[in-house]
Amino acid sequence: LNNGTVVKAGEEVEEPEPVGPPPETIAVESVNLGEEEGPAADAEVLSHVLDVPKLKMTTRAPPCYAADVAQLTLVEEDVAKVTKNATVHMAFQPRADSLVIACADKQGHVSLWRVDCAEEHPSDGVHMFLPHRSYVSGLEWCERGDARVLTCSYDGSVRALRPARSEWHLVHHSEELEYSAMVTTDSEALWLGTNTGFATLFDPRAPTPQFKPIQFHDAKLNSLSLDKTRPHLLASASTDKTVRVWDVRKLASGGSKRELHTLRVGAASQSAYWAPDGSGRILATSRDSLLRVFDGVHTGKPEQSATIRHNTCTGRWVVPFRAIWSP
Repeated sequence: LNNGTVVKAGEEVEEPEPVGPPPETIAVESVNLGEEEGPAADAEVLSHVLDVPKLKMTTRAPPCYAADVAQLTLVEEDVAKVTKNATVHMAFQPRADSLVIACADKQGHVSLWRVDCAEEHPSDGVHMFLPHRSYVSGLEWCERGDARVLTCSYDGSVRALRPARSEWHLVHHSEELEYSAMVTTDSEALWLGTNTGFATLFDPRAPTPQFKPIQFHDAKLNSLSLDKTRPHLLASASTDKTVRVWDVRKLASGGSKRELHTLRVGAASQSAYWAPDGSGRILATSRDSLLRVFDGVHTGKPEQSATIRHNTCTGRWVVPFRAIWSP
């Protein structure tokens, strides 16, 4: 190679990481579109993600979710290549008028796919951007000021997509930490986990960090989840074969840095998510091919209430398997 590296024929070569601090802003310019159709197409999708109609409440009885899912089919026109490398995160924009999904990959790309876009559209509905330098480890839709998407990466940065300004804004950056997980709070703060098992709270409105990173686990932190009905309860999953529950009020006040509960699983845990119904259940995925449901966390007596066997050993070149609750 031009940089003096010697590689064998057929050997996969990783691109060298850029050096120096990341730029404050990165323009929203699709890397998968040409210079002629790109700007207009990008402006169109940014306008669409900004224009979100208010959801109307309904008293209609909920559908039989399992039965509806069982009837789903997949056709070729509903498949799209949305990221350059393996997709590691996906999230639908919370809206009822159209399907818009954000996807992120292992190389730092983040794409917006407007699923119901016309086939003859120049972008085919897919707009792929490059806001990060490496693996995107967290992605969430948000409604904070002029931001619509928040992402974090192993490159130590957190970015916000600002459609009105057509930019990816650098919200936070660390030279020392590689972020491996992210969850947003009800305010503008973010809980960030690292590949060494630490977690930290970052609030962009505060001039200084609230406290130093706290060691949650002995190995990489793979997911963070806040209980929506009790937002002071934070669940963390780690490669150290544990899922832990924390009271963030004690952490923020400088109190006990010990977890409320430690839930043990049979192998490295890729994820642990609170149930959205307020029941206090936690769904954990681990690499022993068992999905575990823990109950009784709210009452202070957590216990494993269910196990579901599923092949979670996806292999070296496939992204980690994570089970999630239905809405």
